[in-house]
Amino acid sequence: MHMRRIFTALGIISVASGAAGADAVGQWHFDEQPGAGTAQDAIADIDGALSGAADFIAGGVSGNAVHIPLSAGSLVNMGPSFGFAADFSTVLWVRTTPGETRSHIVAGRHRSTIQAGYFIATNLGIPNCYGVADKAYFYQAGGCNTDARSTTSINDGNWHQIVGVHRSGGQHRVYVDGAPVEGSVAAGAISYVDIGFMVGGLDIGGAPTNAFLGDVDELQLYPHILTPAQIQYLFEHPTETVIGPLGDLNCDGVVNNFDIDPFVLALTDTEGYAAAFPDCDIRHADVNFNGLINNFDIDAFVELLSGG
Repeated sequence: MHMRRIFTALGIISVASGAAGADAVGQWHFDEQPGAGTAQDAIADIDGALSGAADFIAGGVSGNAVHIPLSAGSLVNMGPSFGFAADFSTVLWVRTTPGETRSHIVAGRHRSTIQAGYFIATNLGIPNCYGVADKAYFYQAGGCNTDARSTTSINDGNWHQIVGVHRSGGQHRVYVDGAPVEGSVAAGAISYVDIGFMVGGLDIGGAPTNAFLGDVDELQLYPHILTPAQIQYLFEHPTETVIGPLGDLNCDGVVNNFDIDPFVLALTDTEGYAAAFPDCDIRHADVNFNGLINNFDIDAFVELLSGG
């Protein structure tokens, strides 16, 4: 996966996409056997503790999944982690009961009654405020109608990929079953309280509390935005991870005008780029995420710079 072929005559670099060099900060496959009390983190060893009647079941998107019944204390708690200060993305797969109409929080970090944190949820949360029936929404700390809502219906008993992407100073977006984006609002500042990131629950009065009925699989968290092409890739390859942030060619963790010169260098002089930025991954120049670095990445790079 680390190998790449350089075609200097054509000015094209073929790069391997996928798990190699992935920088997700958390990934849970939920492939443990029924009865196991811990969901193992494949990235950073931030394991999730199962509580209540939460358990692993067969029939996930890949391998097993975690089932969360609607019963007291049933959830998975990863502890007080993943309080992102700026850009971040959340990827997961969810399956609910056909026709389910109750509001459910699938995964996130949130305390009830406080406008803080973030979470992915299903159905109508608060009328004329958060969510909509039979759809997914991505909550960010803020008042009514600051959540991004899907257009795809999800309560059909099938597995659906849901992705929330928060770009600080840009857009707060939700995707269902790959690209393109389905809902977008202005991204606000997100504050946090000292609570855990949970699957199937939220904090109420200081206590982790069940807030979901259904199954969850292949959860990933990233400290940067995912592009539509990457989201589509993860829809087609749910167990893999991707690198990023794409477009960050000077490796300072953000994508801005200071990446323009390094991006041009990566497209025109691969050896020069490697010498100038020895600790950077040239695959960040594959902004359209098609496995090649060439002029077709320019438009995608410009879109990133413009806040797209």
